[in-house]
Amino acid sequence: MENFTNNIDFKFQYLFSIIICCLMLKLGQVIQFNSEIGPLLKIVQKMANDFINFMVIYVLLLIMFSIVGNLNFLFDCPEFATLFDSFIVLMDSSMGNYDFGVMAQIENP
Repeated sequence: MENFTNNIDFKFQYLFSIIICCLMLKLGQVIQFNSEIGPLLKIVQKMANDFINFMVIYVLLLIMFSIVGNLNFLFDCPEFATLFDSFIVLMDSSMGNYDFGVMAQIENP
């Protein structure tokens, strides 16, 4: 068993998070017929639809700006070396983690 635990490559936390999500969905199905919690659950479902719409627009804008950032700063900034790196940098900065040193290293103003 010790050899199994030392050489395992599978991350169980991903499996556990999927199991927890499935349990939460099942719990939501069970309590939706409760007279006190059911309306609250319907409100949360409607809010989730609006949140999904927002996330689709947000991801589309991030992809567009990462393409433009990759084209503009490909040779000047190593943070924009690939499209995925550009996406991560822009997502990071949109969440509030600003790194002004990235733009300060550009030689061509």
